[in-house]
Amino acid sequence: MLTKKSICLIIPAFNEEGLITKTLQNTPRYVDLVICVDDASHDKTLAQMKIFAKKDKRVLVLSNKINGGVGFSVKRGLTEALKRKADYVVIAAGDNQCDLTKIKDFVTICEEQNYDVCRGNRFLNRKEIRSMPTLRKIGNSLYSFLTKFVSGYYSLFDFQSSFSAIRQEKLKELDLEALRDDYFFDNSLWINLNIVNARVKEIPVPVIYEDEVSDVNYFKFVIASLPFLLGSFLNRIYQKYILILHPVGIFLISGSVLFLFGLGFGIYIFLETRGPSTASTATVMLSVIPFFIGFQLILNAIVFDMQNEPK
Repeated sequence: MLTKKSICLIIPAFNEEGLITKTLQNTPRYVDLVICVDDASHDKTLAQMKIFAKKDKRVLVLSNKINGGVGFSVKRGLTEALKRKADYVVIAAGDNQCDLTKIKDFVTICEEQNYDVCRGNRFLNRKEIRSMPTLRKIGNSLYSFLTKFVSGYYSLFDFQSSFSAIRQEKLKELDLEALRDDYFFDNSLWINLNIVNARVKEIPVPVIYEDEVSDVNYFKFVIASLPFLLGSFLNRIYQKYILILHPVGIFLISGSVLFLFGLGFGIYIFLETRGPSTASTATVMLSVIPFFIGFQLILNAIVFDMQNEPK
C-alpha cells in the first residue's frame, strides 16, 4: 500500500531462471500483490517462482500451458489484477532490468499530477543510455520514432518498454483482446491507451543489463514490424477520428486520395511522354495540384493529431 492505494505488480517471464528470483527479491514492500506469469518456460523459472511464493505470500504464480508470448502473459496478469481491484497495476519484466524502486515515483506522480499512466523512459538520461548496447540503442530509437506517429503519443519515447503504472479506472477502459500477444505487445499497449485518451507521464529510469545478451536483430525487426505499424496506425485513426467524422480523419482520407492520385497520374504522364513528346501544362497541373493539396492536408492532419495528444 502506497498513498493509501493498493498496488499490483505483474511480472511475465520466459526462461528466466537466472534472474527471476533476483527480480522478485527487489520487489518493494509497499507492493500488495505480485502476479508472476510463467510462459511455459523450458527451464526452472516456474519452479523458482513457486519456491519464492512460499516465502512471500504476496506472490501469486500463474503458468501458461503453452507459450503464448509476452503479451499473452501480461494480459493474463492484467485480467487477474482487475479481479483483485488493485488501484494501480504495474508491469515489469522478469529479467531484473526494471528498477522497481521507481514504482513509488510512478504512483506518486499519477496521484499528485492526475495522470492515468506513469512510465519509465530509458533514453531521458544520457549517462544511463551509454550502458545500452549500440545496436539496441539505434534500433529502439528508430522504432520509437515510428511509433510516435502510430500511437499518437508524440511527446513520448522508448515504446519498447512497458515498465509503467496504470490506474485501474483507465485499465478497465482498455480492450485487452485488442492488445497483441507477441513481441508487439508494448507498442499495442500505448496505441490502445491513446484510443481511450489516457494521460501519460514519462520519467527517467536507469538502464540495467545483467548477463543476458539480446539476439534480436533490431534493423530486421523494424522492417518486419512495418505492416504491424501501418495497420495499427490505420486502426487508431479509424477508431479515434473516422468513426466520429473528426477533421483529422477527413483530412487524412481526402489528403491521401488526392496525394495518391497526383502521384499516380504524375508517374503515368512521365511514362507516356518519354521521348520527343511532351505533356501540356494543363496535364502536368492535373497531377501537381492534387499532389500538393493532398500533401498539405496530410500535414494538417498530423499537426491536429499532435495537438490532440492526451495531456
